[in-house]
Amino acid sequence: MIKDGVLKILAVILSCILVLLGMPYSIVAASDGDVAFTVDVWTNKGGQGANVAGGIYEVGEDIIIYLKANEDCQASVIISGPSTGYPGQLVDAMPKAGETYTLPLGEAGEIDIGQWEISLDAASGEQFASDTSWFTVVAAQSPTTPLTLDVWTNKGGEGRYVSGGAYNVGEEIIISVEVSITSEVTWTLTGPLDTDSGEQLMDAGTYDLNLGQAEEADIGQWRMVVEARADWAYAYDATSFTIVAVEPEKEATPKIDASNATELYALMALKMFEGVLPVDLSMDANGDGQVNVEDARLILKWSVNGK
Repeated sequence: MIKDGVLKILAVILSCILVLLGMPYSIVAASDGDVAFTVDVWTNKGGQGANVAGGIYEVGEDIIIYLKANEDCQASVIISGPSTGYPGQLVDAMPKAGETYTLPLGEAGEIDIGQWEISLDAASGEQFASDTSWFTVVAAQSPTTPLTLDVWTNKGGEGRYVSGGAYNVGEEIIISVEVSITSEVTWTLTGPLDTDSGEQLMDAGTYDLNLGQAEEADIGQWRMVVEARADWAYAYDATSFTIVAVEPEKEATPKIDASNATELYALMALKMFEGVLPVDLSMDANGDGQVNVEDARLILKWSVNGK
């Protein structure tokens, strides 16, 4: 609490403290050629200079007041705010020329919320100077969570504008959307034959949209675009995925031997040797690890003898 901090600390902040009760002085301007007598009061949030605001504090922040004079003087500081009562807290001191004095008021509390004023009046000989600063204490603000948005599929795409992968016909497609704060979310899904869209109020979290199994009619490129709005915040993300036909498995050529040799296999072995067809070691009839003319001859021999 600022009030308690003032009462406990202000008594020891300066080397010399006195109460100026009834001490007379007069206001006299500096003579020609003399440096004018000036004082300044400010806070750790600002306020240096004549009559400058000292900033804004949240509850829980430390408040520190500084004062300075350019001549030795007798000074009075009045600190007034919501928790000090009227007319405020009075601090009297004798600052030395050019030295900065610190008045730590402690952490701002809930009872300190509101407007505060600091008035500094000082006398040096027959000269008088004053300065004023002010600050405000406000309730602590909750940390603001930024609005972020991500959309991806069960095949990938996490992160901004990342591809969501490829699906075969028959595979299940799931799209996930994640928002960081409560938002009004709109989405548009575009495919080869149609476009679908929707909107939903989403709390912070992750939501899944199950599109079911990919079908033949779905083959092609798809794109999911999502937008989120919360108050004045806006976020956007998109992902794409592809649906492809399932390729039938190629039937493996059986290992060629005397029981299944044909003239066609003999011709295929020859074409593999000549480089016309890719090599298939199932045509390696003699088992030497390669397909050549000898294999073609052996396969042809088997096919003729088998007839």
